[in-house]
Formats: sequence, C-alpha cells, structure tokens
Amino acid sequence: MPTRSASSSLSKCLEKHQELTVDQVFSLYRKGVTEQRKGNFPLALHCLQPLIPFFRNTPLIWLRIIEIGIRLLYHKDNINDARIVDVYGSGRTRRVILAPKRSSSSSDPPLSALYAQIADQAGITEDYLESISGILLSLTRKSLDKKLRVASLSLAAYVALKMGRYHYAADLAHRMIDEEETTEDGSMMALMS
Repeated sequence: MPTRSASSSLSKCLEKHQELTVDQVFSLYRKGVTEQRKGNFPLALHCLQPLIPFFRNTPLIWLRIIEIGIRLLYHKDNINDARIVDVYGSGRTRRVILAPKRSSSSSDPPLSALYAQIADQAGITEDYLESISGILLSLTRKSLDKKLRVASLSLAAYVALKMGRYHYAADLAHRMIDEEETTEDGSMMALMS
C-alpha cells in the first residue's frame, strides 16, 4: 500500500498537475516503474496512473498500466506470488532476487482480494484494460521497436482471452507470429548476404 507521505505528496501533485515540474513528473514515473519491478503493484499504479495526461501519446505508460492492471485484476491466476526484492543488470543477463514466500495466516485476507479491491478503487476493469490495449496497439502499430509491438500484442491478446474474445485473441496471436517471422526473415536475409 502507498505510504502516507507518498500519498500526500501525490495528492498534492494531482490537485495541481499543471504545476508539476518535468523533474517531478519523471521522478513519479521512475518511482512507479521501480515499484512495479519490486512487485508493489498498488503503489506503482498510484504513481503511474496520474501521469497519463503527461504521457498519453507514449506507449510505455500504457504498457505499464496494462501490466499492472492485469496483475491486480487477475492476481489469483498468477502462479508465482514471490515478491521481487531487487534486480541487478538488464536484459537477458539480469538477476532477480525474490523474497521467500510467506505463509499466510488464516486471519490475513487473501492478496487476490486486496488486489481486486485496489483495482476496483482505481477503476481498473476488464473494459478499461481492453480500451488501454486498443490505445497501446494504435500507438505501437507503426513503431520501429518490434519488442514493444510484440509486448503490446501479447498483453492485448491476454486481455482478449480473459474477456472471452477468442477470435480476436487468435487474430492478435497471429499478428505476433507475423512479427516474429518478419524478424527471423530479416535475420536470414542478413546472414545470406
């Protein structure tokens, strides 16, 4: 959950978001990304969602919001509940340190119920995730970053599957495969020349 100081500083920022400096906006973004990587999805959402007006044409904000929304809405479907303590490095060589799993006592509410409540309070619904996936797909459609396009297609397909829109999910999956094939074809052509 967000700390009182983080909540109060964010509330102040939200009341007058036009008065935020560029440094404050990027500081909130970095904080949100850091909390998302640590697995603190409620605080990550709390930091990132108010920044949508500043980054509305930037695919990464939508990508992060949809990733967090999926974790909050479908937490019970996620097998690995281990919290990320720290991340060292980047890319394929990065190392992720996971906290040991805690045994939950019967008096503690299940984490999935807490996440569902947070998602509800933040207005995260399946319809909201579907609309975000549409925005994300339109922003990444002509992007030169193939990884970003594939990630967008993957998240949109996941949301479509969860909503029971199987034909649309299959169409998105085919588009992902096409993206991967064009990458492989380009690699093969480069090797042949």
